[in-house]
Amino acid sequence: MHGFHLLNAMKFARLHYVILNTFANSHDPLSNDGIILQDWNDLAQKQREDFDCGLHVDQKYECSKCNASFTRLAGKRYHEDRCGTSVCLSCGAHFSNLLKLRIHQRVHGETNKCQICKKCFGTKQSLERHKLVHTDEKAFKCDICKQEFTLKCNHERHMKRKHPELV
Repeated sequence: MHGFHLLNAMKFARLHYVILNTFANSHDPLSNDGIILQDWNDLAQKQREDFDCGLHVDQKYECSKCNASFTRLAGKRYHEDRCGTSVCLSCGAHFSNLLKLRIHQRVHGETNKCQICKKCFGTKQSLERHKLVHTDEKAFKCDICKQEFTLKCNHERHMKRKHPELV
């Protein structure tokens, strides 16, 4: 294990040496062949963080679903939670990632359920928008055909479909 840390320390020292000598010999202190000094500092900072965390610079973590490669295990785990197709076990619906599946699964619970028609929604915002359906209030009206709408998006869709020349 000691040799492993020594190897990392040597790589880190070599990177630092290259960076320092590159800019010591540069005519423009802010850039070297179009590479901005801040980019080099960011790279050096990442190398220091990797070294401090005990990460081997050449170590790669691959996503088991799409083979995307990551230098940090946390990055791989974050990606895998959102990668690939996820299926709802309750209804069989397919989603492009786990996050969308988790939002969908709320429709099977009692959290965002309309008390009038008992329909469930993935988000509280969707439920609040749906509640307007049960009111007689129609705040949006077509000036041409006088049709009324509960939601602005429905009025806009109507205008695009029925009166496209005015949109």
